[in-house]
Amino acid sequence: MRDREYDITLDALADSLEGKLSEAQAAEVRDALAASAEIRADYLWLQGVAHDLEAIGAQVIKGAPEIDVVDAVLRAVDRAAASEKTVHGWCSSSASSGRPSRPRRWPPRARPARPYPTSGWR
Repeated sequence: MRDREYDITLDALADSLEGKLSEAQAAEVRDALAASAEIRADYLWLQGVAHDLEAIGAQVIKGAPEIDVVDAVLRAVDRAAASEKTVHGWCSSSASSGRPSRPRRWPPRARPARPYPTSGWR
């Protein structure tokens, strides 16, 4: 072990865990881990915390609803279209006959306007 004092922060150890350090910085962290029991203990603690956070995150993601609403709706439409309960065609009578029926006009056609107002007086 070396007698040299190492100035390694928890941020540097965390960056080392995530692989964000340059080669020179990573070498300095490796030297500090080899030389200092206190830094090794901090590093092991950070490893445990990182592992726990990943496990918690995986559980949260597993139970979370879908974020991509468009894909979820399209999959639901495909499932509904494939379902036996879904009526295909324009109405239920067309489904049994195998051909689409003509849609009914709604609202019904308006009556033509009268040439004079009807208020009871002629």
